[in-house]
Amino acid sequence: MFLLPALAVSLCAAPLPVRLEPEPEITVRGEKVRLPPGKITPLAGGVQPGRNRMIDALGTPRSAPGSLKPGSLRLRFEGRELQGGKDYVADEFYCRIGAGANPSFPPNAELELDYVYRLRRIDSLVRTSSGEEKLIRGVPHINIPQPPPLPAGAVRLANYFLDYDTPPDAPLEFRITDTPVETATTRGRIPRTLAKLKAGEAVKIVCWGDSVTAGNDATRGNSYPQRLERMLKERFPGASITVRVIAVGGSNSRNWMDSGTHPRQEKTSCDWNRVVAEKPDLITMEFVNDAQFSGERFETVYRENLRRIRELDAEWIVALPHFTCPAWMGIHDLRNAVDRRGYVLDLKGFAGKHGLGIADVSERWAHLASEGIPYVILLANSLNHPIDAGHRIYAEELLKNFEDTEAE
Repeated sequence: MFLLPALAVSLCAAPLPVRLEPEPEITVRGEKVRLPPGKITPLAGGVQPGRNRMIDALGTPRSAPGSLKPGSLRLRFEGRELQGGKDYVADEFYCRIGAGANPSFPPNAELELDYVYRLRRIDSLVRTSSGEEKLIRGVPHINIPQPPPLPAGAVRLANYFLDYDTPPDAPLEFRITDTPVETATTRGRIPRTLAKLKAGEAVKIVCWGDSVTAGNDATRGNSYPQRLERMLKERFPGASITVRVIAVGGSNSRNWMDSGTHPRQEKTSCDWNRVVAEKPDLITMEFVNDAQFSGERFETVYRENLRRIRELDAEWIVALPHFTCPAWMGIHDLRNAVDRRGYVLDLKGFAGKHGLGIADVSERWAHLASEGIPYVILLANSLNHPIDAGHRIYAEELLKNFEDTEAE
């Protein structure tokens, strides 16, 4: 059984005005489940405890890693308790359960499941219009709680994050500061596209990428390509602007080189010819799944990406991707989250060397802590899919590339 800590973060904090009341644990007993055979992974396989699963705006089930209380899972068949590791396998952190190799119950049998899960919450310290400082309790959520609304005339001073395992006297404190945002986002590196837009000509943009670009877990109309198209049409009302999305969830850019090497998709899904057929003026690229590439492997993949895009005579903006699950990124303190992924550093250097546009989404996410936001509350599935606010950051950083001059 593969386990990870619910969130390996530092929980020390300054003294609070009052003790925060934690959210009570929620016990579920006798939930009916059927366990499919096959391997379970962090993103697929098995079943997820039903009440430990949310349904997003598009009707897609998504889990809340870390919310399940470790050791709380119990499975029974006809009143008999089953054995973990033999009858079933479970990944408690990712909330997935599958049938064991030789289970002592018939295939597709109905089982009874017991478990305990927890909620998250964000409370805010505010200064009211009368100058009083007071703590406002937020609304709990299984994985993406948001800061509570401000009373009229109030100013938010800090947010306090009560995570699944946070002691009530030591929540993670996020003081709101006026620290400026400094990113590597560029201006002036897509001169031909910008000239066509200013001249009122037709411009086609292809947003190429993985599940983030495809808009998974964004609400309807709020994925970053859709936002970018609206922003561009507002900024350049005289131009004819078309934004096409060419994206396959779970893919990386290497999958697109051989027309369908991504094993979980249709054979032709990751076909570079889909991009070629659009004859784009500009390609924006987002592949958070390329984080596996670094060093020489990165160079090999991205030299080929550059060759193909130049062959199309298209301009190119690369997105330095958003933050993912802290356990995946080795982040131990959400208040000091720094992107040390080799891929991000390699991509920034590659774009600078070849004069490519950069949308520095990564640094914008790093800055969230200074805005009072633990970045994990922008991850719809707690792993790698941004909520609408995260897509807005992508669109805003991409839009800066459509300004005239290089940022100083």
